[in-house]
Amino acid sequence: MLARYQFAVTDSAGNILPGASVDVRAETTGAPLAALYSDRAGTVSLGNPIIADSEGFVYFHVVGGAYKIVATSGSASRTWRYVGIGLTSESDALIAGVAYVFSTAAAAADPGAGYLRLNNATPASVTAVYLDNLAVSTADVSAWLDTWDDGGSTADRGVLILQNSAGTKLFIGKVTGSVVDSTGYRTITVSHTASVGAFDANETLQVIFCRAGVDGTGDVNGPASATSGNLASFGDTTGKLLADSGIAATVGQGKQILAWVPAGAMIANTTNGPASVSAEMTTNKNMVKSLDFDATTSESAQFSVRMPKKWNESTITFVPVWTHAATTTNFGVVWELSGVATSNDDTLDVAFGTGQQSADTGGTTYDQYSGPESSAITIGGTPAELDVVNFRIARLPADGADTMAIDAKLIGVTVYYTTNAVTEA
Repeated sequence: MLARYQFAVTDSAGNILPGASVDVRAETTGAPLAALYSDRAGTVSLGNPIIADSEGFVYFHVVGGAYKIVATSGSASRTWRYVGIGLTSESDALIAGVAYVFSTAAAAADPGAGYLRLNNATPASVTAVYLDNLAVSTADVSAWLDTWDDGGSTADRGVLILQNSAGTKLFIGKVTGSVVDSTGYRTITVSHTASVGAFDANETLQVIFCRAGVDGTGDVNGPASATSGNLASFGDTTGKLLADSGIAATVGQGKQILAWVPAGAMIANTTNGPASVSAEMTTNKNMVKSLDFDATTSESAQFSVRMPKKWNESTITFVPVWTHAATTTNFGVVWELSGVATSNDDTLDVAFGTGQQSADTGGTTYDQYSGPESSAITIGGTPAELDVVNFRIARLPADGADTMAIDAKLIGVTVYYTTNAVTEA
């Protein structure tokens, strides 16, 4: 909807000027409007200038803004500057953009400060837009224009929208190629997408540019392909990750933590099992639950984990977490983990695989120690998807590196495994 403006044309003495010629111009550029309208919808043009009636009365409809109005009657002339129309009392068609004035010239040349031009009078045939470095506001927007080729691909840098202030005329084009610095103005190569009507000479247009996302490997906005590295290539239309989608196939795969198993979740062996002990720290009363492994007799405890389907049925590793009570010398402890896999209907009386060790050194009473990660441990039995693996953790006091003469207090174990799939599907 356009804003209505009406008044009686008078000279500086207040005398009415019947039949006066009234010219309406944009205050920002001084350019005459292409047409004024007799209706709020902007469908019936009044032309510009318009002629006051016999009582000097004149009215027109226009998009709200600041205008320069010049009335002439014979030798008498009067000018009104910065006439605010519609902005405070009308619902105006306001388009967010950078204002330019349209030039009907089509040559590849500088359209002039505040102006733009198209290289063809027929919107559907336009392949280039020429914009002066200065917009209507006289601001130098060349740095903004230069960013128009920063995104997307050479075939699609983004969408350029040109629209008149009334919203009744429109040109939409896809920006292609690079922005060309043509000295004083910029040349923008476009491919016509849609248009409504044709712009008039000196019509004020709003320029809007919507940049496409950056194209290239690893970018979320790039084209979807199985090898591009884009997120678009990671899955099907349901969002499920595809096993054959290039880089997507490796997401979430590799070495991961299978479980943190605290001592309280372990079962001490009936034969030569460690004692289950709770200790309260002296100052802050922290409670520590441990399995205490003897310094002379090899003791062991067990825990079991049902392995995920995405386990690669290969080796695992472990890191022991432990502490010790007061002692003065010899702080070496050697831990060993082994495991055996059982499937449905397998006997539970099976031999463990070969264990691997983690030798660590303590030193301070009731400090927490994390041993080095062990070498790869081969699981006994015939590992398969969703097998239950029974693990056995032991202290090896007979090992030469195990020198501590008091109990080693196991707090827990971190087990690592390797996956070969993204999900459990």
